[in-house]
Amino acid sequence: MNRLLFTLLLICVFFILSGCNKDESCINCPPTQLDTTSHLIQWQPPDTLGAQGIIRDVWVFDRNNAWAVGEIYLNDSTGKPDMENPYNCAHWDGVMWAYEKIPTAIFGNSENVHAEIYTIYSFGESDIWTFSITGSYSHWDGVEWTTNYVSERSGGGNELWGLSSINLFLVGTNGSNTHYNGTSWTKMTSNTTVDLQDIWGIDANHIWATGTNTSDGHCVVLQFNGTNWTTIYDNENKPINQIQYFKTLWTDNKDYLILDGGSYTNILNLQNGSFTRIDSISTYEVFCLRGVNRNDIFHVGYGSEVTHYNGVNWYLYNEFKALNVGNAWFTGVYPTRDMIVIGGLFLTDLNGFPIVIRGYR
Repeated sequence: MNRLLFTLLLICVFFILSGCNKDESCINCPPTQLDTTSHLIQWQPPDTLGAQGIIRDVWVFDRNNAWAVGEIYLNDSTGKPDMENPYNCAHWDGVMWAYEKIPTAIFGNSENVHAEIYTIYSFGESDIWTFSITGSYSHWDGVEWTTNYVSERSGGGNELWGLSSINLFLVGTNGSNTHYNGTSWTKMTSNTTVDLQDIWGIDANHIWATGTNTSDGHCVVLQFNGTNWTTIYDNENKPINQIQYFKTLWTDNKDYLILDGGSYTNILNLQNGSFTRIDSISTYEVFCLRGVNRNDIFHVGYGSEVTHYNGVNWYLYNEFKALNVGNAWFTGVYPTRDMIVIGGLFLTDLNGFPIVIRGYR
């Protein structure tokens, strides 16, 4: 079965399984009937953004302005993926996705390329930042993209977070932790060599990062107090009942963190260091955890799983389980009060092709 027919079949299954009742998401429910903590969402059929690749991260400004970054290959005139002509971004204008090539830099090379992008973060429609697999940042100022290689790192870059374009943080592999002050990048001391996969904060004095090594399962949670990074959790030498494996985190409060990844969803009490496990009803590993507030949180990950916490309970959107026969990977999610965007890929025999799913409420 060719990819087009396969995708059409998935869309048909998606519509069939997206029936409406008071507890399930519904494609036909008008958004005016929904509140910000309802599980009801108008999930749209998946948008296939290429013949091969992956969407690594997403960002939403509003229903008419969303971004998806990663690695995108379109088909050439023979119907095969054009591996010589990569895209690394797609922009949603409320009607359709437009492919873009964000310039990225390589160490020692004066010519820009269009390498895979891992993360996107923004402080406004004319102030967008990305980081690529080649070790370079790219910045959109509303007129053009500029890029430069960042050598002040101890590893690759996985995730951006910041308060402004003069207070921006990047975490990555091998404990890499780098800060941008608006003029230059500075390598920060993280006191770990664990691969850091996520970073989140609420102000300049309350920022956290986490990650787990694939090789040995070593996991840490770090905290920044405005001056120094310290380790507030390390699973080495812990008894078996205290070992956690986190890869993503989110919070809206300085008193607790919500963490997930290889372990179950946990709330870390930042006052006493205790963990409380909460049942998110996810079966597979969670790749990304993001929320609008503590009563509106989304998990996405392996096994075509998307779950939502509405302040009372978790809900698993079963219609996603049929997508690609459960072989979709959702690697990024960005929820707002009226739109949710999820990015990832549909696995195929050898590779995968990038997808984005839009939800409205």
